[in-house]
Amino acid sequence: LESQTHGWPATYLYFSWLLRDGYLRGQARADLEARPRSVGVLSLLTFDPSIGVKSVSELPRYHYYGDSEVLISRSGWTENDTHLLFKAGPPVPRSMVASGYSVASYEGHTHPDCGNLLIFSHGDWVATEDAYVVPKWTETHNTILIDGKGQFQDGASWLSAFDMRASGTGILDQLHTDTLTYAVGDIGAAYPQGIDRMHRHVLHLLPDLIIVADDIEDGEPHSYSW
Repeated sequence: LESQTHGWPATYLYFSWLLRDGYLRGQARADLEARPRSVGVLSLLTFDPSIGVKSVSELPRYHYYGDSEVLISRSGWTENDTHLLFKAGPPVPRSMVASGYSVASYEGHTHPDCGNLLIFSHGDWVATEDAYVVPKWTETHNTILIDGKGQFQDGASWLSAFDMRASGTGILDQLHTDTLTYAVGDIGAAYPQGIDRMHRHVLHLLPDLIIVADDIEDGEPHSYSW
């Protein structure tokens, strides 16, 4: 509730206390210096000066979230840098499904968006998405349509985390160096058409060049778009 009223700094401050994370506290400070505002009572009650302030610029510019099959690459940490997010996994983290624990408020907010790309560069969105619409559609994300149709649960208003037909998706390989980030994701299992091969290759040549190549093969003719 406080994050809705006071913005992200309130969220950063609360979780910096909960996780004792100096990077979150540092990000809250940076956001508040850029745009001063109140942070709410909860943030004040959980404020702990013993938690040091760290800058996110110290963190790696690349990270792979294996549980969600999400990869992030960036040339830096400012709004004038180039930021890339590539998702090649099922709607919710695999560990949530494996545990059998349903979090309805989480799973319902997911989208049929395996293979999605988000790109922000030099202060503006290059590839964005719908933000949040109901029903949820694959076509409102930066991923592939087959014969004009989307992925499993396309058009649903409330997705089910335990619909695991897309569980075969994931990032197959990845590479990160000082000059590039590369990943290839297998996204075919997210589609009901049963495509023989659907691999999305994403290459980020730092700082600002991003190349996307889709390698698709099937025994039946189809049209592909995104």
